Amino acid sequence: MTDQATHTNESLETRLNELAQKIPSVEIDRERFRDHLCVLVNPEDLLQVMETVVDWIDIPMNYLRCITGVDQLTHIEVVYILTSVPAGAKLAIVARCPRDGGVLPSITGIWETAAWQERETWEFFGVEFEGHPDLRRLLTPEEFRGFPLLKDYPKGGDPDDLKAVDAFLPDGWLEKMAEEKENRKKWLADEIAKRTQEPSEKPKPKPKSESASEKK
Repeated sequence: MTDQATHTNESLETRLNELAQKIPSVEIDRERFRDHLCVLVNPEDLLQVMETVVDWIDIPMNYLRCITGVDQLTHIEVVYILTSVPAGAKLAIVARCPRDGGVLPSITGIWETAAWQERETWEFFGVEFEGHPDLRRLLTPEEFRGFPLLKDYPKGGDPDDLKAVDAFLPDGWLEKMAEEKENRKKWLADEIAKRTQEPSEKPKPKPKSESASEKK
């Protein structure tokens, strides 16, 4: 690592520690991403965090590279990847919100380029961005329903969404997708139960059986 890179990392660590002191809900995660420091933030503090990091004097996070979502089954994580163009530093900011009816503040007032990325994230994960100037579908038809990147969305399409094109589908396709939809609902409920239940006690090891030589 060069001296400049070391200095940049130290500056970023210093700024993140200051951020955590300023906003108590902020949690610094150094292990989540291989080459990005990560900040976990509550939805109500997201806008303040973004307004702070973009104005850092020595290491301004002035370039929004990406916004995307991750379905963690029990909640949705919206991931913002930022870069400081002058310093060459990278930072990931993660906001968690409910899987159903999740709402985050729009950051289009800070980065205009967030407009399309927020639309796409809403379209595929169902997270609403409050204050967005034009939150509507970007890649799917206006009449489309459902959020296709949620893990319980049927692989072949939601039967409710496919009814409009039923005449173009193979015979029995809607029935097949309806069955898959129910199976995925059950799978989701089972997975959430596994993740939220208390860890069970480890089974006690079975006593070793005597070998043939020991029996003799």
